[in-house]
Amino acid sequence: MPVTVLNRAEAGWPGIAIPDPATARVAAAAGALLLLEAPRSRTALLAAGRAGQRMMQAAEAQGLGLCAIGLLLKDGAPVLHAFACGVPATEVAGIDLAGALREHCAALLPAYMVPRHLHLLESLPLSANGKVDRAALKPPSQETAAPAGATESGVAALVAEALGQAVASQRNLFDAGATSLHMVRLQRLLAERMGSRLSVVDLFRLPSIAAIAGALAGEAAEGAVQGGLDRAARRRAAQRR
Repeated sequence: MPVTVLNRAEAGWPGIAIPDPATARVAAAAGALLLLEAPRSRTALLAAGRAGQRMMQAAEAQGLGLCAIGLLLKDGAPVLHAFACGVPATEVAGIDLAGALREHCAALLPAYMVPRHLHLLESLPLSANGKVDRAALKPPSQETAAPAGATESGVAALVAEALGQAVASQRNLFDAGATSLHMVRLQRLLAERMGSRLSVVDLFRLPSIAAIAGALAGEAAEGAVQGGLDRAARRRAAQRR
């Protein structure tokens, strides 16, 4: 597969266009661009992905950094695969990388999708074929406090069923790996098992076991009040007969 290395000129990258502004900023700070050029096809994309993983490993061993770029246009035509190349910064003291990433996410995503906790790793575990080994990516240990009360215990059990793992009562479900599909499944379980009237949109606003249990307790209290009013109305109607 042909590989082209473009060294940065004083005028930037003549003939190169990167539509995504964030990616363009990364490329602007790079010392070189590395382009894998071939006619676009599924086979070529797979081959470029494997070659890119091997190059990233080899670059790290040489003290270089390769950052994959999404869509890059060369003279108006999309390049199969591209990397920004440079020497990684050696001094990061005083730089809040996690905070900067959260700020970036907050500018682009709804509030419920912005991660509350970020954990920086020295490197990603790779499988034998050079892909990220997701099974080896273990989340940081979380102390799971005992749910408070029967309602919270019931919600915790349904959350564990929907997500396939136990989650601490106060932990954000999205931080624990929940997706919109998980929330749809949880909403259905809550309705079927606990008589909940919460919608999926409600669950996005209440992304923890404790918050959901509190909302369900409010529903129960509201239902108890309404039930009392209904019974009183029936008694008054019976007395008038």
